[in-house]
Amino acid sequence: MVSKSSVLTASIVFLALGMAPVIATAGEVSPTDFALYKDWQDGQTDERLAEDDEETRTKKIAKTLGVTVEQLEAAVAKVKAVESTLGSSTAQAVRSSLAQTPMASRLLDVEINTETRHAVAYVKWRCPDKRDIDVEAAYVAWAIGDSNPLVKVLGLWCVNEIDTKLFSAQIGREAFTKIRKSSIPRFAASRYIRFFQKIKRGAHR
Repeated sequence: MVSKSSVLTASIVFLALGMAPVIATAGEVSPTDFALYKDWQDGQTDERLAEDDEETRTKKIAKTLGVTVEQLEAAVAKVKAVESTLGSSTAQAVRSSLAQTPMASRLLDVEINTETRHAVAYVKWRCPDKRDIDVEAAYVAWAIGDSNPLVKVLGLWCVNEIDTKLFSAQIGREAFTKIRKSSIPRFAASRYIRFFQKIKRGAHR
């Protein structure tokens, strides 16, 4: 007769040997994974594929996207595993990275939009001194790249004490991942500010 302790010991050994299913984390979802997942979702409601079984539908979606079925299924499984908390966990990771910067106490809001094909981050902070804005914007952009592999585009703005925007801009992953935290004080205004697009300065909506 096998004892309960023996079964428990066997279960622990089984898990220790790595036989349990691997669960993806939010920190493993890339922009490519996320875009494939969103495209796969769209395919589930495509009328042209309505009469196909799941296997056939997946093959057709993968072919349209130019990836293998295995690549598509891997991306879908990865995102599905963390979908319910992907936005909130990414936002928390951004806050944690910003906590390592001089502007940590003036952070007002971090929002991650996962409704579109590419995840977009929105960050708002208080900027009482206009002279520091370029440095602060660079720290925000660095924090997005440092904290997660998911966000494709960052929209950021700062406000004064009466919530009037004094600066707003946009920056993509290819640009914000080039920002180095240690060099921000030196290069924010001369180099890194050039990475941003749609820059607006002064009071605006």
